[in-house]
Amino acid sequence: YYTQTGGGTATINVDGGASLGTINFGAPNDTIASSTFSVANSLHTINIVPNNNGSFNVAGIVASLSTKPAIDVIQAATSGASMAYYTHNTFASEGLRLEATLAPDLTIINLTVNDTTLQTAVAAYAASAQSVITNAKLSGDVLLIAGPPSNSGISPAPYVAALRSLAVSNNVPLLDLTTRWTSYAVTNPVMPYFDAYHPGKLGYNDIALAVAELLAAP
Repeated sequence: YYTQTGGGTATINVDGGASLGTINFGAPNDTIASSTFSVANSLHTINIVPNNNGSFNVAGIVASLSTKPAIDVIQAATSGASMAYYTHNTFASEGLRLEATLAPDLTIINLTVNDTTLQTAVAAYAASAQSVITNAKLSGDVLLIAGPPSNSGISPAPYVAALRSLAVSNNVPLLDLTTRWTSYAVTNPVMPYFDAYHPGKLGYNDIALAVAELLAAP
């Protein structure tokens, strides 16, 4: 996956071998496109070799084995982003346009901690969340997550309540980590946080487990 802007071109090879093809990052401008290249099954090094001095941006590489079905998880997180950020559609890599390009079978929306910290107006938060949910449901299912409790001193309760209401009105599930983890004070000694807002390794493992349990439930 790559952003088409800046006029760059590049060839793709694995392990320094012959070129598998060329990517044109120039046109049409400001869109996210994808190219697929096939190689023999093995451990490979993927090389992206510029052909000129034009700029380009590679958004991500998804490696897959054609003989084995798999679930590809694509993370579209942006540092410090609020729910409203994901309603933007000016650039190809932003919110609504990115969602439309990727068209995932399932969109997991985990956006509460930053809005809680910023103290976004709850009505505005809910309106933005509805836009994100509506757009995501165009391609597949939606899972809402109320993020882990932080040590900010600001209660996430109004935002969690808004998500609960949206889950009901949109007929989508909600995974409430504020209930699962109780509070920062309770969870941090057991699964130490990275900082006041972000879980550590054990915490992220537990979030993944909670999502997997929910998806596997009959």
